Amino acid sequence: MSENKETGVLLADGWEDAFVGFASYFGGDRPRIIAVYDVEKMVEVAMKRDGMSEEEAAEFIEYNTLGAHAGPNTPAYLTIKGPLETAMTYADAPEGAGDGR
Repeated sequence: MSENKETGVLLADGWEDAFVGFASYFGGDRPRIIAVYDVEKMVEVAMKRDGMSEEEAAEFIEYNTLGAHAGPNTPAYLTIKGPLETAMTYADAPEGAGDGR
C-alpha cells in the first residue's frame, strides 16, 4: 500500500486498473476518505497480469488483499454483484470485524 501524504488515503499498489473511486465515512474521531476497488476487476487484472486462472486470482486476492488491514484508511473492496450467501456472510461477521478492533 502507498499513502498519499496530503490526504492520508491508502492506495492498493498494483490495482490501479481496478480503482473505481473514493468513499467517505465517519471514522471515530473525524470524517475519512478511502479508496475503493472493484474485486471483479481485480480478478481480471490478476488473470491478465499474472497469468492466473480465475480461481487462483480470486484466492490470491482474498488471502493477500481483502484480509489486509492497514488502519482506518484501509481501502474498501467492492463486489458489484454477488450471491446472497456472500452478503449474509458479511452480515453475520462478528461485531467489530473490519473496523480495526
